Amino acid sequence: MNLSTAPEKRWLIVKKINLTDRNKLRLSQFGLNVGSRVMVIRKALFRDPLQIKIYGFFMSIRQKDADKIIVEIE
Repeated sequence: MNLSTAPEKRWLIVKKINLTDRNKLRLSQFGLNVGSRVMVIRKALFRDPLQIKIYGFFMSIRQKDADKIIVEIE
């Protein structure tokens, strides 16, 4: 499943990131890498953006980027 369709309030493991190099680098600087644990905290009214928790801090991510991040439930 991808991050945008993942259930809220469940820990997830990032399996693959299918983004452009620029966006992938931007997210990796925040710690979002393959193998990272993330949790979808909430989705906005029209699903954009998503609020996620990673390494103890909160971050918002665009829907189109979340569609390209493959995760599995821990």
